[in-house]
Amino acid sequence: MTRKISLFLTLLLLSALLLSGCGGREPEKSSIVPAATETPAAESVSEPSPASETAPAEEGETAEAERQLSLGQFSGSTYTNSYAGFGCTLDGSWTFADAQQLQDLSDIASQLIDEADAEGVLDSANISTLTDMYAESADLFSSVNVVYSKMALSERLLYLTMDEEQMLDTAMGQVDQLVSVYESAGMSVSSVEKVKVNFLGEEHYGMKTVYDTQGVTCYMLQLFDPFKGSYMVTTTITSYLEDNTQAVADLFFPLEE
Repeated sequence: MTRKISLFLTLLLLSALLLSGCGGREPEKSSIVPAATETPAAESVSEPSPASETAPAEEGETAEAERQLSLGQFSGSTYTNSYAGFGCTLDGSWTFADAQQLQDLSDIASQLIDEADAEGVLDSANISTLTDMYAESADLFSSVNVVYSKMALSERLLYLTMDEEQMLDTAMGQVDQLVSVYESAGMSVSSVEKVKVNFLGEEHYGMKTVYDTQGVTCYMLQLFDPFKGSYMVTTTITSYLEDNTQAVADLFFPLEE
């Protein structure tokens, strides 16, 4: 297994490890703060990657692609993300992670990738990621997160030549490699498939992964948007025991331009 896994599939692994009880370990009592009582303050950030990695805007790129990355905002149980162009409203049974917990989750995910990558197939050394939102249901059977990932200029140019379905088709060509890394982390993968789902009032292509961890079946739906500029936005929805991913996806709404 010599070929490196792309940023796209590295994100799949990162989210799977993070949302499966930290690499297969059954989560205990949640420490995430209640969404309705304490939420992260809205912030604006510059690109987290080193300045040397920031490429100048290519000729023909839109103003949207050139805009600075900004963090999502929280108001009660509603999360909005102007960079991604969407938001979601979760009822009082859901809780959001606060700013410190989001940083901790990002750090844990990086460690888990290193632990799982026994064969050195992940090309993650230069990948800069940021967990912008993480929320979980009160029963811990459902969770959702939004992750930003810095793309290399070559990846950005490649995605500009593709539509959403072509992007996923390209990723599916490396699924066998991805599954082997999942299994090294203690997950038994039943299926990985391209699916059509309703998201933001439209049909979108996503990737649905079904796997078992510690005897519990997990359904993971991932939606990808690399078309905003220098960052890919990955939305990951996970549910345990039964597939409630579409119901959670229905909680998202588009923001007006």
